[in-house]
Amino acid sequence: MAVYLTLEAPSSQHRFDVTLPVEAIRSQHVDDRQRLGLWWILAGLLVGLPNRPRGLVAWLAQQAGIRRERLYRMAEQLTLELQGGIVPAPPRPLPVEQGQIDRLILTCAAWGVSVRATAEIVAEALGQRPSIGYIWRVRQAAGQKADEVFQQLVRQGALEPQTLVADELFLQGSPLLVVAEPRSLLLLYVEPNADRDSQSWGISWLELEQALGIRPHRVCADGARGLLGSPQAAGLAFPILRDHFHVLRDLWRGVGSLERQAQQAFERLRRQEEVLSQRWSEQGFESYVALDQEVRCLSQEALGLRQAAEALAEGLALVDPQTGALRDRASIEQKYDQVCAALRRLDSREAFLALQLLSRHRQTVLGYLDGWDERRKDWEQQVREVVTDEDVAEIFLLVAPAWWQQQQAQWAGRCPASHTLRRLNEYLQECYALCPSLQALSQALGALLEGQVRASSAVEALHSVLDRRLRVIQGFPTIRGQRNYLHLFRLWWAMHRYERGKRRGRTPFELAGVAVPTTDWLELLGYPKAA
Repeated sequence: MAVYLTLEAPSSQHRFDVTLPVEAIRSQHVDDRQRLGLWWILAGLLVGLPNRPRGLVAWLAQQAGIRRERLYRMAEQLTLELQGGIVPAPPRPLPVEQGQIDRLILTCAAWGVSVRATAEIVAEALGQRPSIGYIWRVRQAAGQKADEVFQQLVRQGALEPQTLVADELFLQGSPLLVVAEPRSLLLLYVEPNADRDSQSWGISWLELEQALGIRPHRVCADGARGLLGSPQAAGLAFPILRDHFHVLRDLWRGVGSLERQAQQAFERLRRQEEVLSQRWSEQGFESYVALDQEVRCLSQEALGLRQAAEALAEGLALVDPQTGALRDRASIEQKYDQVCAALRRLDSREAFLALQLLSRHRQTVLGYLDGWDERRKDWEQQVREVVTDEDVAEIFLLVAPAWWQQQQAQWAGRCPASHTLRRLNEYLQECYALCPSLQALSQALGALLEGQVRASSAVEALHSVLDRRLRVIQGFPTIRGQRNYLHLFRLWWAMHRYERGKRRGRTPFELAGVAVPTTDWLELLGYPKAA
């Protein structure tokens, strides 16, 4: 059935024939939703006509099986929609796999995002809001798996580091031992402990050996009392070496203290001079002379201690900063003894404490030189065997260590003279042109010098990375939760790529020689990327 109407537009004399397909709307091929939409369109077209035939709305309502009031509302709604423009329906969200949610949760965890903030990020990025309990369970399960995967990879890599670096951190008042391999910054051990005495840290060294099969030859750490005696408390033989940075820091603190005292004495001297200029007195003049003598003594003590600190910093270096040659153990020990002799000639309390520090810890401060002479002589012998020209060999033996030292200073931000580094590089390139085998020996020298660990700055560099994570895991109510989170961070750190510096473009695992089957750390935990 079809109804034919002749409609006349109000603004013109044209007439239009409109066919109302009532039977088509009632067809069985049209579902209820489509049928309602067609009635809605017809209602808007016919009810809004200015000169519609009488009874049209009643007839249309009867055909549609709805009330006339609803037809009027449908027509009004269509008119409003057309006036406001056709608004497209929002796109349907793409289906999200559970693995995508889990990967995002663990990525947020690795970057130190809290649990509640993770829920907001997942909801915004993927359109699904996981519960707090679910995020917690995913993190805990991944942390346990990360510990197993890390131990397996390190054991397969058969690491045998000569020297490790260690330091103490604190988490909610509890001490935290951090152990790393210095060349790669591979984080090997990070566990909370109940105490920080020698016995507690000795147990930690045993746990490290049991979990990863690693027993270092020596460990470089700061002056923490518990760490110094921890190997002996556990029945282990490796020594704890004193970190040179902290030794020099103590000396420079003494320099700062003396300089502040000298400045304060000078201010008192200046005020006393103003008093004497206004009113002269014998007693005031005697006070002025005494203050002047105090300023002179403090200045001399500060200068002497400063010179001793500078001499110690240069004397402990393996490369002579003046000549660029490699030093032997005897020359370094001689410089050390000269610094101690200079401190004995000073009278201040700060100089006495510095001398006491250097005398008490002489063995641990100079412990990095154990085996140095043998390795140095072996490298120099290799150079002389490769180079037939003796003059070229001597030049290379001076230029290569000097270039390494300047390059390290540049990476450390001490900004050496650019022309010096450029000239040294030119000399090296000339040596390489005469004997290409020297390039490999130059790399071997870098590995040799970096192997003589003098400071725990490598593990100190991890403090800034761990700081945000430690604040996040302070909300973990159990030690188990803290450990699982730290294990998760340890695997992520071992797989992440450095963005700058001398390690740029490589991961700690790659630098340490640990083979990994994939570059995706989440894939190791069983969370592969979606296809």
